[in-house]
Amino acid sequence: MDDNNDSSSESASWPVSETSQHKSSKNQLTTNELPLQLKNDESIVAIWRTNRNQIETETERNIRLQRERELKAMQRMHRDQLESIEERVARLGRETNAKNNSRHQLTINETTEMHVTKLKKQAQRKTTLRNVLTLQETQDEHDNRLNSEAATVRSRRHNRELIETEEMREMRLRHEADEKASERHIQIEQETEEERNTRLDSEAISRRTRRQLALLQETEEQRNIRLNNESFTVANRRLTRDLMETEDMREMRLRHEADKKTSERHSQIEQETEQERNIRLNNESLTVANRRLIRDFIETEEMREMRLRHEADEKASERHIQIEQETEEERNTRLDSEAISRRTRRQLALLQETEEQRNIRLNNESLTAANRRRNKNIQENDALRSARLKEQAASKSNKTSTTEQLETDQQRNERLLSNNQAETIRRNKRQQNESEQEENQRKLRKRNADLSRNTNITQRATQSWPQIPTTEIKHACLTNFKNSMSNHAVHQVVCASCACLHYKADTVQQNIAKIPNKHLLYHVDYIPSCILRLNLDIDTITNTFQISEEQIQEYFSNAEHTTVIINKMLLCRKGIHLNTGNVQLCNKCHEDLSSNKLPALSLSNLMWIGDVPQELQDLTLPEQKLIALYRHSSCVIKLCGITGDPSLAQSALKGNVITFPQNLSDIVKHLPLSPNELPDIIKIIFVGKTIPSKDQVRSILTVRRERIRTALIWLHTNNILYKDIHIDHLLIDGFPLNDIPDCLWNTMSFLKDIETSDVERSGYVDNDINPDELCLNGVVPLNMSALIDTSTTTISSNDVRHHLKLRTNITDEITNLNDNIYLVPHEQSPVNEYFNTTFLPGLYPTLFPFGLGGVENERRSVRVSYAKHIRYFLCYHDHRFEMNTSFIFVTFNILQRRTACAKSRILVSRPFFSSQATEINQLTAKEVKIALDEIESNSSERTLNPRLSALLKQLKTISGSVMGSNQSRANYRVELHAQIFFSGLPNIFITINPCDLHHPLAMKFAGVDLDIDNLTAELMPKSHERAAIVSNHPVGIARFFNKLITTVLSTLINYNINKHESYPGGGILGEIEAYYGTVEESGRGALHLHMLLWLANSKHPHELRELILDDNFRQNLINYLEDIIKEDLDDFQNNITESDTCSIKKHNRTSISICSPIPSPDNSNFEEQKQIAVRTLASENQIHHHTSTCYKNTRITTTDNPPCRLRYPKQIYDATIIDAETGEIRMKRSHPMINNFNEWLLLACR
Repeated sequence: MDDNNDSSSESASWPVSETSQHKSSKNQLTTNELPLQLKNDESIVAIWRTNRNQIETETERNIRLQRERELKAMQRMHRDQLESIEERVARLGRETNAKNNSRHQLTINETTEMHVTKLKKQAQRKTTLRNVLTLQETQDEHDNRLNSEAATVRSRRHNRELIETEEMREMRLRHEADEKASERHIQIEQETEEERNTRLDSEAISRRTRRQLALLQETEEQRNIRLNNESFTVANRRLTRDLMETEDMREMRLRHEADKKTSERHSQIEQETEQERNIRLNNESLTVANRRLIRDFIETEEMREMRLRHEADEKASERHIQIEQETEEERNTRLDSEAISRRTRRQLALLQETEEQRNIRLNNESLTAANRRRNKNIQENDALRSARLKEQAASKSNKTSTTEQLETDQQRNERLLSNNQAETIRRNKRQQNESEQEENQRKLRKRNADLSRNTNITQRATQSWPQIPTTEIKHACLTNFKNSMSNHAVHQVVCASCACLHYKADTVQQNIAKIPNKHLLYHVDYIPSCILRLNLDIDTITNTFQISEEQIQEYFSNAEHTTVIINKMLLCRKGIHLNTGNVQLCNKCHEDLSSNKLPALSLSNLMWIGDVPQELQDLTLPEQKLIALYRHSSCVIKLCGITGDPSLAQSALKGNVITFPQNLSDIVKHLPLSPNELPDIIKIIFVGKTIPSKDQVRSILTVRRERIRTALIWLHTNNILYKDIHIDHLLIDGFPLNDIPDCLWNTMSFLKDIETSDVERSGYVDNDINPDELCLNGVVPLNMSALIDTSTTTISSNDVRHHLKLRTNITDEITNLNDNIYLVPHEQSPVNEYFNTTFLPGLYPTLFPFGLGGVENERRSVRVSYAKHIRYFLCYHDHRFEMNTSFIFVTFNILQRRTACAKSRILVSRPFFSSQATEINQLTAKEVKIALDEIESNSSERTLNPRLSALLKQLKTISGSVMGSNQSRANYRVELHAQIFFSGLPNIFITINPCDLHHPLAMKFAGVDLDIDNLTAELMPKSHERAAIVSNHPVGIARFFNKLITTVLSTLINYNINKHESYPGGGILGEIEAYYGTVEESGRGALHLHMLLWLANSKHPHELRELILDDNFRQNLINYLEDIIKEDLDDFQNNITESDTCSIKKHNRTSISICSPIPSPDNSNFEEQKQIAVRTLASENQIHHHTSTCYKNTRITTTDNPPCRLRYPKQIYDATIIDAETGEIRMKRSHPMINNFNEWLLLACR
């Protein structure tokens, strides 16, 4: 840069004009004057210049340059005063020619690299000079300089226009265009994405500023002239472009313009605020309106037709190109967005228009629709019309089914209301516009349709009842069930936005670059630095994000967390397909993002909780209690297991859960707890024949010194709730290295000679575990937080009371009470459970390792209710919350108490409660105790106390809305009575009890990676492993049960759950009018369903009393019952089994019955496969054997062989008989101990 400045300054010190050379020769002498004899020797000049630059200082150089500039200015001024016009024109011509020649010679000689270097130096020189001037000059000097520069530019332009010819002008313009293109190309290659965006923004602002200044300064006449010139210029350019460019060039140009506009729009939308967006939309609408007015004012009729034709061709071409290039998913997304856009525009138009405008629009729409309908009826023939109507009906049916699947109940009600309103408007408009003849024809068509429908109803009613489903219907139902339960249908994926598990069919896959309104997913809160952050480039041409294999290895090989920040978006890495750059979004998140709404459950809505680090994993129960900030008082009871192993059984809650902070004086500043306080937190009562050894319970109660230290150090560093906690290392040094604390072991109680129970066998299916697959290592596992039951017995409240009486000084007066006693040291006041975002993170630091993501955070942009947030936790992709021993119980109990408090608040606000409150306050403790004793003893004689009656009435009102309460279950009876009152007596009773321990789908919902369509016995976990999986994943098993039952209803029963009506043709039981079912759990917590069904066109009891006398009706009823109910295996002998069906014995489950697929009706040997499968499954599941459940609540205790309350064994009958007099039905039975079953339900549910 210095050499260039020197050469320019040196050339400036020598006169250019011959006329002024002799007049300024005296003024050319400077301090560093160059001798004349050396002027023609360039090498000597270069040497002299180099020596001068080395010798002179910076100050001397600046002084020299300043003097040379002043000398040059004086020479130019002196020359302008002396020379004439002709001399000036001649001089400028010579200078221009000399410059052009030198530029041309320089262009020929210099290489591309030299040209680039020259441009860089010139740009740097200009920038430096401009920066120096800007820093040194004042505001007045700055304005004067700009004015002088503008005057100089105008003078140069004027002089140039006087001198140069047309050829010179074209050459100059071409050279300037090439120079600008070269500079732009160099700039684009060198600048980064951020610099490019900044440059584009500044250029856009500059253009907008210049345009606004021009608009402010110009007059109305100038504005009209400018608009005319611009319109003609644009039209000429468009015509010239259309004549010159080929079809490929045109398509490329259109694609490039579309991509450019899309990129600019996305960039603008991401950066602008809501207010800027509204202003921009208003400006764009005004601009479009102004352009349309100006265009309509200027263009002729011929120009308008040409423009419309051109726009139509352009749109058709763009649509054709888009349809050819887009995939099926992109097409569906585009159609959905277009529909949403149309609906939004329509809603905005409805909000803005007046009543008069609305009437005019409706009239125009009705006339347009009528004209279209008439033209269509005139043009199309009957075949075309029939095809069109079929296509419209199919399209409408698909849209309706899609809408019903996606919409909520509230959206459905709103849609039906709007449809009714629209239908009313259409009916009114039709009555106004149609002629009398058209009205008569319409009424005639409606009358004929009603007659046809009534005829069909009458025919169906007169047909034989009940209708026996055909074989084709049964095969279709089984095929639909198999498809709905296939691996593809039940496969679950993780949503990248909310990190929850969803069915893949309920998600949308999109490229990261095409996520709508990506700015909503930007993280707005603190995210630890350990989370991977990526800034990836987006292809501006295809608007997609691509990542190579090398980048995958570089970015994600060492990533420890499942969360990643990509281009500021907080996403779950398990929902990202790295090889394609696509993400999975659930329908709810995608719908919210498309509507420019923040998804409520997205991680960016302060829902991020982070992954559990290695330091907090696999902590034992005492270790978790020692490092927690809060503790809860609860009793989690182990339901009896199958093998005596408590890890293979699920848990239940007894009593309420109340959470207290740790003792503030000891805990709030110091952690962990002292090991001597563990006996006050954890009480262990071992019930069995012998006391266990330490090795057997070591995995349950072990305290490891270094694990506690490591966990607390990690929490102190990363958890915001532990920042002020001091870690007491001296106390940790007193913990065992890897052993059970003596204080905990010494306080364990042992109860002997307790009668064991068979509660685990209560149910309808034996859940056998293969003893050969058990891993009995002598270790007693634990899956609860209060009491241990290792001998499959139920610990009573008396056992707890006995233990506490031995360990604490509790008086007999207290221990004689019937209340459960469980003492936990804590603060006097419970923790606030309302709007306390630190409550759950403080209670479960192993679930919320960073202390973030708590419930009811008021800083969330979108509010998430407590119940919805808990459901979110239970659907989290890593299953951590459902696997915790007490999280479900604590949160569910809080939800119960909140519901009770809310109902109580409503109740006490009623006017009549004040009078009842006075009576209730007069109750004594003795009266309340007597009432409680009567309720517990189920005494039929109740004390008639009006005050107690009022209290119990209010309590029932409140508890009826609390989930899981006795009164809420009693409300089921009221609902059932209402259904019977509406539909009559039910016809069919079904019990469905799927075995979650052996069903492959239950394993898949519990997180086991299985391909259930191609399953083998080797891929299934062992039986004891399956039992442990079921015990640890109660939410997954509940989702499995819900999926199975809803699929049975929608496919086998063939009932539309959304519309509450049977599909045409019915299912395996015929057409169903209604159903009512309740879900119960067995002794080990397994879910099963009891359901009542009402057949369509059901008969009233007095009608059945008359019809049963008819032989044809009786025979048809027998055929129907034998078709849907089987009480023997005679129809499934298959010619290779025993001839005597009474010899069939129950045997354990085989791998064939567990892993074998459902037979497909499409196979040629389907009947044979079905017979084998039904016989195998029935012999495993439907053979009854007596257990303690058979004698539950029995009153006969003297006999050694009491009767089974389920009435087994049953009497054998050779044929099905219906007694015409009494109506008694005796089904055909050849086996005394077999349960009645339906072969199709047995095949499906296993």
